[in-house]
Order: sequence, then C-alpha cells, then structure tokens
Amino acid sequence: MHKTCLHTLTASAIIAIAISLAAQNAPCQQTVPCPVNPPAPPKPLSFTAEIKIHSVQTLGDGTTITHDSKELHARDSQGRFLTSRTGNPFSFGNPAFGNPAEDAITTANANDPVDGTQSLWDSRSKKARVLKMPPRDQQHGCWANSSGTSRWNYGGMPTQPPVAASSSVGIGTGGGIGIVAGAVASVGPMGPVPARPRPTQEDLGSAVIMGLEAHGIRMTFTTPVGEIGNDKPLIRTTEIWNAKGLPLPLREIVSDPRSGVQTREVVSLDLSEPPLSTFQPPEGYEITVDELHEVPCQSPQAP
Repeated sequence: MHKTCLHTLTASAIIAIAISLAAQNAPCQQTVPCPVNPPAPPKPLSFTAEIKIHSVQTLGDGTTITHDSKELHARDSQGRFLTSRTGNPFSFGNPAFGNPAEDAITTANANDPVDGTQSLWDSRSKKARVLKMPPRDQQHGCWANSSGTSRWNYGGMPTQPPVAASSSVGIGTGGGIGIVAGAVASVGPMGPVPARPRPTQEDLGSAVIMGLEAHGIRMTFTTPVGEIGNDKPLIRTTEIWNAKGLPLPLREIVSDPRSGVQTREVVSLDLSEPPLSTFQPPEGYEITVDELHEVPCQSPQAP
C-alpha cells in the first residue's frame, strides 16, 4: 500500500513537471500576456553640419548693411555636442553692429557627457576653459567653482542673484543651467503679459535640401497698429525647413522690417561619426580646468 502510494505520487510529480516545461516552451498565445523586453533607447544621430548665416539690413535711405558668418554643429552617438561660430564678434546676434574689417574669431562650446565636462574656447585668446561637472547622481541644487565665476543650478531654489553681465550660459550634462564668468541678472515678477495674436502658419510642402527630404512652414507674426508706437501693422515672417531626425533646421529665413533679412542654411552635412577631437579644444591652446563643488543656492536680491 505504501509503495503504491509512493509510485502514484512520483508519477504525478513527473506529469506536473512535464506540463510545466511544456508551458514554458509553448509559444505565447494572444490570450496570455507575453514578457516583452523593452527596446534599447536609440543612440543620438551623429552629424557634423556647417551653417552659413547671411544678414542684410536695409536702412531708410536705401543703404544696405551685410554681414556673413558661419556656425558648426556636431554631435556623436555618445551624446557629445559642439556649437561654434566664426565671424565678427561684434555682429554676433545683431547684423547692425560690428566692423567687417575686424578679424573674424571662432568661439566654441562643447559638452561631453561621457567625461562630464563642458569646454569653452575662442581663437582670439587661444585659451580654453574646461569645467568638470558633478557626477550625474549628484546633479541637484547649486554648484560653483572656487572663484565663483561659474555657477550652475540643477533645479535648486532660490534663484541666482543679480550679478554684472558679460556672461556665457551653458547647459550641463544633466540639463542644469550654468553661468560662466558672471551671472545673468535675475528678473522679478513683471505682472501679466498682454495676449498677443497668434501667428498664421502656411504649409510650404516638401523639398530636398542637402540630400534630405525637408518639410517647410512659414509663420507670419503681425504687431497691431499702436502696440509699439507703429502707425501701420508690423509684419514679420519666419520660414523653417526641417528634416526628420535632424535636430536643427536645414534652412531658416527670418524677415523683419526693423532688422532686415537673415538666412541660415546648412551648406555642408556629414552624417558619419565625428572624431573625438571635434569636441576638444584645438592643439596649442592654453587649457584651464575648473572643478565645481556644491554650494548653497543664493536668494535673489532686491533691485
């Protein structure tokens, strides 16, 4: 009797194990949720793009002021990125100023999330400054270098107090906002902002630019009569052409009767992996390494 019971239990166990193994090897059925491995996040698109910037301002007497400059944008599959600009330093951001006879200089800002550094350099001084950012798991609150000329805020409150301008602003490897060689003045509450009319948008269809299919839109902004002292409606337009997957416009044309017409267009595009040297200061530059340390977030000062 005892042997019979033991044999019965053993046979039942074998049958249960066989059923379990069969179930594990059976294909997933629609009625049974199947385990799904989440796909690996896609690597950033690698590219090197040169952008030509052409600005023309027409004065009231018909005189035209023309400025040309260029930018270089690069990114690799590890998330490094570079932005540099070459041109007359006094005309950056405003074609109405600057002397074309001045020698063009190149200013660059490179971010390396692998090494945790942000680098700034320019061709006039041939000096580079490398900021060693805090590790990712410590990127919170406020950080600064020993001299206080570089301050970074990773979401810490309160905000940075007003300091003299002449600053450079950077984006940290973890998304923090940084102020280099000074700080951007804090701005207090400004009260309600009057509602502005929404721009009209026009679909320009598709075009092939630098071998890529791009889609274009044109936005028209109208400033009503009297809003800024204007006796006629002020009309500005922005035309942008974007290619899917590329994080910068292939072509952008901004037309404003107050400042003229500025055209930004990609004139060279390489979708291969940029060399590591692209994100590093050029050879022969004097390099200063600055390391950030955590500091209390400062309260804004009253104006």
